[in-house]
Amino acid sequence: MTPSNAPLQLENSTLLIDAGYVAGEWVRKSQSNKTFEVLNPSTGTVLATLPDMGRGEVKAAIDAAHTNFRTT
Repeated sequence: MTPSNAPLQLENSTLLIDAGYVAGEWVRKSQSNKTFEVLNPSTGTVLATLPDMGRGEVKAAIDAAHTNFRTT
């Protein structure tokens, strides 16, 4: 089988969201406005472009996840 360089095709496009999920909300933009690409390793095709969150944003996301986990 030959790898395909075609873009990702989903039957349900709502399954792929170019955002981070933090404290019950989709975060589409980092404070720095930087992003990074997620690549298909077999083809090099870009699957998604996500917000490149900094240390403070990541810590807030971890703290929110920890709090939510403890309360459920």
